[in-house]
Amino acid sequence: MVTVEIARLDGSLRQELAEAGETVIGLKRRLALQNGESTADFRLLLGDAVLRNEQLLAELQTDVNATPMLQLVYASTEAVPENIGHVSIRESAWKLAVPRLADELKQQGIEQGQLLWIDFHSGGHRAAGPAAVCTAYFSADLPSRGDLDLQHHLILVDDLQKGEVTPLRQLKFLSASGCAWELAASSCVISLNGLNLERGQVLGIDAHNHHPDMDAMFCAFYSLDLKGRGPLCVDWMGLNEDNEWSFFHETSCKASEGKDVLSLSGSSNCEGRSVHYTFFQASGDLAEYVEVERPSDQSWDAAADELLQKLHEAGVQKGQVLSIDAHTGDLISPAILLAVFKRNLPGRGPLSLSWQMRRGRDWNELYSWADQITAEKEVVATTGSSDCEGLMLMIFLEDDRPSPIIVNHVTAAGGGWNWAAEELLASLQRHGVQQGQLISLDAHNLSPTDPAMFSAQYSSSLPGYGPLRLQYRSFNLDMPWDMLHRQAAVRATSRNAVAVTGASNERGRRVLYVFYAV
Repeated sequence: MVTVEIARLDGSLRQELAEAGETVIGLKRRLALQNGESTADFRLLLGDAVLRNEQLLAELQTDVNATPMLQLVYASTEAVPENIGHVSIRESAWKLAVPRLADELKQQGIEQGQLLWIDFHSGGHRAAGPAAVCTAYFSADLPSRGDLDLQHHLILVDDLQKGEVTPLRQLKFLSASGCAWELAASSCVISLNGLNLERGQVLGIDAHNHHPDMDAMFCAFYSLDLKGRGPLCVDWMGLNEDNEWSFFHETSCKASEGKDVLSLSGSSNCEGRSVHYTFFQASGDLAEYVEVERPSDQSWDAAADELLQKLHEAGVQKGQVLSIDAHTGDLISPAILLAVFKRNLPGRGPLSLSWQMRRGRDWNELYSWADQITAEKEVVATTGSSDCEGLMLMIFLEDDRPSPIIVNHVTAAGGGWNWAAEELLASLQRHGVQQGQLISLDAHNLSPTDPAMFSAQYSSSLPGYGPLRLQYRSFNLDMPWDMLHRQAAVRATSRNAVAVTGASNERGRRVLYVFYAV
């Protein structure tokens, strides 16, 4: 028998007895089953060396025979790869593609612990030969745990690394579909984030469909049996175009570098296109938010007071509020205020916000009023919404400006929401607005069935720091506001966000936009 002492980085110790012929992976399997975690989530170290799965514990003890017991260190494997590569195999059938893929990974020296995800998709209309495509994504930056030994069962397909174990009593799934890929991806991820899962409990997300001309589908697999490692905050990037699969594989690998990737998955699409999605955990200091919902028979005034109180209770400082937005579901639904903030932004002392509000029937008149106030006051947000009493515009203010400035606004309306957003950005560019000169950006309309509208305030009196380049990501879903708010905060974490704004839309949908600087 071999006595093994295992030290954790938190200072705790435990001892295990191992048979003379037991390997490192055998010990790891026992530890994983005891702790309710996957063997892929931790490593065992002897000194500074990571032990390989196939090594015999008895031989390791011989190497360190100065001590009566084998002393190992338990360490988690939360490394984020900087360089991601891929191997893609095309065959006439999946059962032929998988063994070839395993052989190719071994030839490239990929080992256990370095394989990220395996995805299956059809060859598409560009394929001149076999239509079954099997792609593996990997990173040689990650530490090896031993020789790669894949097993697979072709039901659809799941791939297993031999010897490794993920102790699951119950594997669950969440499926979402829609007439568009971004719609289905939004629905899947927002619903997944709404389950209050933790990192480490999601095994992956897969893109697929029944036929290129049928609905887009995503399925996320997860288990509450797995040990969590902090809040789950999933975001995604998607490609949707007519191109070779090699383009999708290479582009997604490059875009995934430095990200905590959950999975990469592609599928065929209509009109000869293909799609490819990368799902990842938002990293860094997460954006936070507070929200207020007041019944339609109560005032926006009460909602604004409550929002400021919540920001004070959260300890938010001056300079840390990213955006405040007003929106509703329809003309008679509750008044909603959302404030998104980042604690990693430099604080400038206690938050001292106040607000002013005006009602009217014309957005241009309301913004002209707001421009006059903004000329003399530092503004955190100018935001409006429509309700049963007409239009409402609210300004959240900080201190007096050292000297008055000239403030202007632009509005884009008509077409769909993305069309209006693009027109607003083009208008800002035509007016020569630079970085540092944008004051506010807001989405609104006259009613849910009226055209989409965006308005922005700016001042050429403020110092400019080069051309203003903005992009956006959006949601247009029939989902509760609180779920959309959470995902917007995740997205504001992932990017250099400058505004989060939403509005009601037709057929019960809600739109929410995150604008960010590039």
